[in-house]
Amino acid sequence: MITLRRKWGDQAVWHAKMIAKQAIQKAETINESLLEAVSDDVAVIDVTGRIVAVNHARKRSAKKYGNAKLGLAGAGQNYLDICRKAAEAGIELAEEALRGVEGVLNGTTAQFSLEYPHDSGTERRWYLLTATPLLTDVRGAVISHRDITDARMAQDALNLDAGLQSGSLSQPFLPTLTRNLAMALHVRHAFVGELVDQENGIIRLLSHWTGAGYGENLEYAIAGTPCEQVLYGHLCYIPSNVQQMFPEDLWLKQIGAEAYMAIPLFDQAGKPVGHMGILHDAALNDDAPRESIMRMFAARAAAEVERRRSASNLKYQGQLIASVHDAIISTDERWRLVSWNHAAEEIYGWQEAEVLGRRAHEVLNTELVGVDAAEVSRRLEQTGEFGGQVLEHRKSGEPINIEATVTALRDDRARLTGYVTVNRDITERKRVEDALRQAEMKQSALLDAIPDMMFTLTADGTYLSYSPAEGTEPFVPPHKFLGRKVSEIMPPGVAMQSMRAIEAALQSQRVQSFEYQLDSPGETRDFEARIVPRGPDEVLAIVRDYTAQRRQERADVSRREIEELEGKVERQMVRKNPYGLTFREFTVLNLVAAGVADKEVADRLSLSIFTVNKHVANILGKMNALSRTEAAVRAQREGLLS
Repeated sequence: MITLRRKWGDQAVWHAKMIAKQAIQKAETINESLLEAVSDDVAVIDVTGRIVAVNHARKRSAKKYGNAKLGLAGAGQNYLDICRKAAEAGIELAEEALRGVEGVLNGTTAQFSLEYPHDSGTERRWYLLTATPLLTDVRGAVISHRDITDARMAQDALNLDAGLQSGSLSQPFLPTLTRNLAMALHVRHAFVGELVDQENGIIRLLSHWTGAGYGENLEYAIAGTPCEQVLYGHLCYIPSNVQQMFPEDLWLKQIGAEAYMAIPLFDQAGKPVGHMGILHDAALNDDAPRESIMRMFAARAAAEVERRRSASNLKYQGQLIASVHDAIISTDERWRLVSWNHAAEEIYGWQEAEVLGRRAHEVLNTELVGVDAAEVSRRLEQTGEFGGQVLEHRKSGEPINIEATVTALRDDRARLTGYVTVNRDITERKRVEDALRQAEMKQSALLDAIPDMMFTLTADGTYLSYSPAEGTEPFVPPHKFLGRKVSEIMPPGVAMQSMRAIEAALQSQRVQSFEYQLDSPGETRDFEARIVPRGPDEVLAIVRDYTAQRRQERADVSRREIEELEGKVERQMVRKNPYGLTFREFTVLNLVAAGVADKEVADRLSLSIFTVNKHVANILGKMNALSRTEAAVRAQREGLLS
């Protein structure tokens, strides 16, 4: 264990205590809003390692985990002592953390960071520790702990997936896939099953990783098991108590399963062909990207299950099916063409009689994609199969994208007798994929160009993300509404409008729009919201501030009303004006007779309230009326306002 070496005597110790006291005082002046806005666990320590300030995120983590997680001590405790005790207890990477933090405190290290694991007994999580020196006259450091489990799991999955693509082909594909899935998701069991009897609901395991090796590939009926839900076409996730929920499933009891997650596998026609899943002997938390990782692995598993079925049919049928839409081509061991079905004629433009006896590469002009000829030969030699995308050519020379599955044929003595290739023309699919990608890029560019605020919300009104607009601020700052529901943030009336629009957009899959007002300091602002569906349970809300436009519209309406009123007053004065009222007095009399209050009269005529009061007093004096009401009634009775 490495301890901090002291270079000072008693004077230095006294000085260090003074520095610590100053550090505490300095830490108390830190802007709390900045510290609390950080989602990481953050602690401020002085030069002796004493913790002088922590944020709420750190307090929540300490409450959840206790002090078992490296460095979750509270204010007043010594961070370096915690690290030393952890190192003495053999906690992984604790001594390295101690050295790094000491280096930052004594100035030999500009900044220190370390990824470390934490096992809670039921799961393993990963954290990023960062130590940064305080840029003040008081020496110390800011220590942060960020939960990077999701990113780490996703990266592990990508690494395992990349290894699966480029790794040793001597290992069977599906067993390697299931083992890698279990490793990526940090669970004990992973499996792939094939639906061998749909009518009776019979599953045969093709691979089962048990955490220590591969289990028996047994067959079982799905009735009374969680797999029954999966093979109806739905993802099934049971984070805990799976045995209690399915007491008839003896396999769950046998392997001690506590949690279960599985996803169906579909063939190209969209029919279920099996399922892929995980089992764990402890409960699973909901804060890991398991579904997205499993879907990535399931796509490969589905393709492999379908490929196995296709290859098996080819081997056991012993003949080619001329009516299928895929090109089925067979060659001898030297790749000379010996059969060429009708689909091959349609795809490539060559008639069977034109190609039989010729070498396949001379006819198809095949160009490999992402793999070389030596690798293809090695796969066929070691596994007897090759699957991948290639670029081939029609008789006219036109290039076409092909998804090829090649199976090596051998006799009873394992001698190579030829090859069978199933080729699918995916040119149109590639074109559609490219068009979709271009459309998505265009949509993204259009969204970026929209000068409005944009919010992504779920079906229950939870804010997921926010894109700002220049010159417009949201009702509350983003950190106060992200992750919360509309009903918790917006006024009740606006929240109700929003939820109705979200529901209508998701049900109709059409854009919904509504207008609303919000009171801000000094004024009421006008907004228009357009709710755009983005899938079965997510919408995009595009919000534009129309305050200036609505203000101008109201001003235009008021101006037109005054112009009409003034035209009416001119006609009234020409026709009859026995009391000698002025033009402005006649205008005020019309508004008073209509029941308009003096303040609103002033606003409409762009006059001061004092001027309006003066006009009203003049009207009452000239008409010898005691009140506004008497003047209005007399004017109506005598036909002055008609």
